[in-house]
Amino acid sequence: MEVLKPSLNRYNNQIHSSTKTTPNNAHNLDNVIQVRTNLILTEKHNRKYPNISEGDYVKIFDKGKGNYVSRKETRSQWSERKYKVILVGRDMMNNKYYKLDGMSKKYNRHELITIG
Repeated sequence: MEVLKPSLNRYNNQIHSSTKTTPNNAHNLDNVIQVRTNLILTEKHNRKYPNISEGDYVKIFDKGKGNYVSRKETRSQWSERKYKVILVGRDMMNNKYYKLDGMSKKYNRHELITIG
């Protein structure tokens, strides 16, 4: 533990690019608003996804539920099975969702990958 302390102190007292403050200062309740503002300003929302239409085939992102082996990088993060999109809809907040043949869940766009 004595070897780890200097590294932890350095890390916790170094300014981080996303919060614009040190972790020690970020945990101070007086800095909550400023830290949150800085995190919002540094968020990235520039991902571009190809459109998915009804009738398209997709695979589902697998979050790696279960044991360590199911989360290893050597295993594909996308379902082996392909699914047909049977409905593209919008919820009450106007967010787009996708219903897949044989699945009861409504999926968000980032959970699906198009396949040819």
